[in-house]
Amino acid sequence: VKRSLEENTVEGMLMSGWQGINRMLGGTTYYRRGDFAVVGALQHNFKSGWMLNQLKHFALYNKPYMLDKEKKPMLLMISTENSVKDNLMWLYKNLKENETKELCDVRTVPPAEIARYVNERLSVNGYYVKMIRVNPSDYTYRDLFDQILALEADGFEIHACLFDYLNMISKK
Repeated sequence: VKRSLEENTVEGMLMSGWQGINRMLGGTTYYRRGDFAVVGALQHNFKSGWMLNQLKHFALYNKPYMLDKEKKPMLLMISTENSVKDNLMWLYKNLKENETKELCDVRTVPPAEIARYVNERLSVNGYYVKMIRVNPSDYTYRDLFDQILALEADGFEIHACLFDYLNMISKK
């Protein structure tokens, strides 16, 4: 009963930065840990942008609520399409333009500065953010489960796993 109450408390849920999405999810329900959501869209219809925005929203608008106080809170982003560098540049541009209200040309920013800035901004509330790119031809559901189990064994409590684009991975 205690675990059920804990998992259904608002503190353990993840709020999006988009108010309409939060209303769609029930207003005070938001995203619950353990829920599975699929973003369905045709090619070039902002699926990757959606996932990166949700990652950013989860990191910026939520404080980690730990079920296991001994672990570290993590937001995990796995991509079969974009490189980590491309995702970092997208996040940098998005965060910087929102902050400065000016256009940002990421081509003029050293990659180390982009990584430092994005990491600093997304960890402000205490989350560890991990982004990886996998080869969809070689990556299976078993690899995904093993990846999550390995991170949990390393002391992380995964609050969200965003996967862009799950349908591309091997069905072996």
